[in-house]
Amino acid sequence: MIAFCHTYKTAGTSFNTILRNHYRNRHFDSPGFQHRALTPENLKRLKWIYPNLASIIGHTIKPYAGLQQVDPDMKFYTFLRDPVARSISHVTWFLRWKANDGIFYDDFDQLLIDWARAADNKNRQCRQLSREGSFEGVKKIVQENPFLFLRVEHFDRSLFLFRQWTGETNMNLAYRQRNTGADSHERIQSDHPEYLEKIRAFQRLLKQDEGKQAILLEANREDQALHDWVEAEIWPKQISQYQGNLDEEVVRFKADLEQNPPDLREPLISKLQRNLVLKPLRPILLPAREPAEALSSPWL
Repeated sequence: MIAFCHTYKTAGTSFNTILRNHYRNRHFDSPGFQHRALTPENLKRLKWIYPNLASIIGHTIKPYAGLQQVDPDMKFYTFLRDPVARSISHVTWFLRWKANDGIFYDDFDQLLIDWARAADNKNRQCRQLSREGSFEGVKKIVQENPFLFLRVEHFDRSLFLFRQWTGETNMNLAYRQRNTGADSHERIQSDHPEYLEKIRAFQRLLKQDEGKQAILLEANREDQALHDWVEAEIWPKQISQYQGNLDEEVVRFKADLEQNPPDLREPLISKLQRNLVLKPLRPILLPAREPAEALSSPWL
């Protein structure tokens, strides 16, 4: 079984389309970010519905939660993203999400400071991958488990590395990028267009202002160490182990995507299984919500 440890704002929604289309009813994706880590018992129960389960993805998938008790051959992977870029995407997504719920902020600069100070928002990538939430903790996880690092900044190359790593040579890698921070159903697009433009302007500012980026970097020192390590050591090693001409394959892949836009409708069998079987049984299959103190956090 392969397990995608998904951190917020790391292209997981776009990537999940590929997983759903390939693995179909052998794939489980768990939404939600206010839930406990998926436990071995949860996974055993999920296999009542998915007896041939081969792929799982979610914010609840943690490589330190003992899932290997259910499948000793489980392999973990994640999409890693530059910590500052990920944080910029996350904090502006937070503003849009709250606005859709009718919560608006006057002082974006102060919000940024408060957001970066909050423990919930520090080193999210390390906290997704290790119990300690540290770079050293992640290194230990990687040393003890089969692990693949994919990179948002090299999304197409990552797809080819992933396919070879899984051994699923017939996997269709076609995808359509989806920006979950800019969904067309957002109420603020029609109800508060001026506030939406303010958020967009703030996002542009964050991408240029080194002082504001320094605030986000300070909140992500462990994530930055992880990113630098993967970029310097792990990523080159993974690239060198690829069997084939990766650059040529990616060029052909991009050209084909432009010329032949993919039909990415989810297979009916997996959609029915998720909506008609899994969702009604979710309360007894999936992790319980976090304690009250986590639910009361303004950042979750």
